[in-house]
Amino acid sequence: MRRIRTWIILPLLLLAVLIPALGILASDAPDRLADNAELLTGSEQESVREKLDDVSEKYQCDVVVVTAASLQGKTAEAYADDYFDYNGYGYGSDRSGIMLLVAINERKWAFSPRGEAIHSFTDDGLAYMEEEVLPYLSDDDYAGGFKKFASLCETFLKKAEDGTPYYGDNMPKTALPLEVTGAVALGGIALGFGGTAIMKGQLKSVRAKDTATDYVRQGSFQLNRQADTYLYSRVTKVPRPKDTDRGGGGHSNTHMGSSGASHGGRSGSF
Repeated sequence: MRRIRTWIILPLLLLAVLIPALGILASDAPDRLADNAELLTGSEQESVREKLDDVSEKYQCDVVVVTAASLQGKTAEAYADDYFDYNGYGYGSDRSGIMLLVAINERKWAFSPRGEAIHSFTDDGLAYMEEEVLPYLSDDDYAGGFKKFASLCETFLKKAEDGTPYYGDNMPKTALPLEVTGAVALGGIALGFGGTAIMKGQLKSVRAKDTATDYVRQGSFQLNRQADTYLYSRVTKVPRPKDTDRGGGGHSNTHMGSSGASHGGRSGSF
């Protein structure tokens, strides 16, 4: 009986030791949403954090959003690089990930990719993301902007995983709003019908012929001479693609943060 009790008590004691330890490890993991400037409500924080976690875990690439009241004298680029490096973000040995920083006092923003994410988020890709995210930030719709950022990251990481990251001519197409598309389509239909009706009204004296020969005036065409004359030739040369142009890689300018790690990036004002 004493041996049975020992086998029951030992696992319970082991769990009692491990559970607090696991709690400590979990609390040490960096939060992918650090809303230090308190720009979001509690429910907004929850929904943004859930999206960031889903994308990060799915593609093994930390997708992070950080807000700051002030840049504390740094550039937005340097602040984002340092926050990423010194707070333990990034997957794998190269600490792959991307951060969106928003500094509210200076109205500055920055994208900061590191590790493998530098190749997933090329210079062209980051420029596209800027155009998509900045309108939200300019309108102070921070929750909308952060969700848009997370959704774009998911799309970009999927393309990179498939070996075709966004850059150069391989960029996502910006769709027109539905109301604009509908108005253009209706306008085209109206113009088409109107033009056809006008032309039809001008052809009242025209009658259809039964055969094609009825449309040819007799004796109006005589072929006196035939010859094949060589005019010119055209040679088009296409440069051989470089290794960086063969999918799986795009152009990304990099710089070194204060930690010594390389980062890509893009920054500006909103």
